[in-house]
This record gives sequence, C-alpha cells and structure tokens, in this order.
Amino acid sequence: MPEGTTIIEDGFGFVKNPEKEIADIVRRFTLTNKNNVQVQVISYGATITSVKCPDSKGRIHDVVLGFDDLEGYIRNQHAYFGSILGRVANRVANGRFRLGSREFELTKNAGDFQLHGGIKGFDQVVWQSYVSNGRVVFTYLSKDGEEGYPGDVMTQVAYSLLDDNSLKLEMRAMSSRPTPVNLSNHVYFNLAGHCAGPKALYEHYACINADKVLVVTPDLIPTGK
Repeated sequence: MPEGTTIIEDGFGFVKNPEKEIADIVRRFTLTNKNNVQVQVISYGATITSVKCPDSKGRIHDVVLGFDDLEGYIRNQHAYFGSILGRVANRVANGRFRLGSREFELTKNAGDFQLHGGIKGFDQVVWQSYVSNGRVVFTYLSKDGEEGYPGDVMTQVAYSLLDDNSLKLEMRAMSSRPTPVNLSNHVYFNLAGHCAGPKALYEHYACINADKVLVVTPDLIPTGK
C-alpha cells in the first residue's frame, strides 16, 4: 500500500437481483492518501463517484461528477457517470459483428446500434470487490451469450491512489473463447470542482499529443481511416 494511504469500506445501498431472493449490497471504498486527497469508488459498475483534491490555495474540491446516493446512478444510468463500460465501449454498428465465419447479433440500446455494452452493460451490475496491496479490486464474470457476446469473460478492475496524488486504474480481461473486449471508464471531470458549474468548465483547455485521429461517421462509427 502507498505510504500513508488508507482504505475504508462501507455500504452504499442495495440493488435488486432478479436471480436471487435477496438484494445485492453495493459497497463503497474511500481511499485517502497522506496529502488528504480522497477518492471514492463503489461496486455498482465499478464506479468512481468522487475525487476530492486541494487547489493551489489548499481548498478541497470534488473534480468529478457523481451522485450522493445509489438511486441517482440507477435513475440516470444512461449517463454512465464514472462507470466501467463493457464488454465493448462505444458503438457497435447495426448491433452485429462477424468473428471468423460466424455473425453475432447483439442487443440494441441506441437505435440500430449497441452502445457501451448493451441494455445491461458492465456499468449496471454489482461487481465482486476486495482490498489487496493498497488497491480496491473489482471483478465481474460476464457469461457466455450476455448481451449477445460469445464466451465467458472474467474482468478485473483495480483502483489505487498513489502518494503523488495520481489515481491509477488497471483493467484486464480473460475470455474462454474469442470475443470482442474494449473496456473504458466513463468519468466526467470538472477540474475547477463540479460546484463551479459549466462556466468554469468552459474555461478548460485540453491538449492531446497524437500523430493521428480516428475518422467517424455522423453516427460516430469509425470508418477505418
């Protein structure tokens, strides 16, 4: 564990599980480092709910958008606030893909497309969770046929808060057969603090050091160029 970092676990609510008679508990983990930077993540969607850090004057701000309770995430699930996206982030054109000689039909949740994993993607499930070596680790088994994808996929996501105030996210997945996997996190940042609102957000500048860009259609499907 990074020097001075603590991890505290508590409950964040319950989610109904149609496969069980009892609801699944959603766990929350609070990571705090020696500089008083604090990160909170929950097991529903392996979601980042809060990142609190000091500004140049030492004032603490929450620099990511999120909700104060579980109902906010369930009610606004299509915003994907801070959650892990899978099996495939972004859009799958026409809700189908070809793998070898076989074509697979996926669930469609964005018109003719599948978006961010389908009707019930990785953002809407309760992940298994534990703490190991200063990391909060979430795991989820996506079973063969889920949202139309072939093969069982075991996914692991780990969050760690380092002494230099960086938040480290590690993702890995293993599959029982060939299948598309394209994981991502969907956190929304406002580096002025989300309480600063859109005026401060529009004052942000972003610079991306890239040699190439990916061309997309008006429906945001990559063209291959």
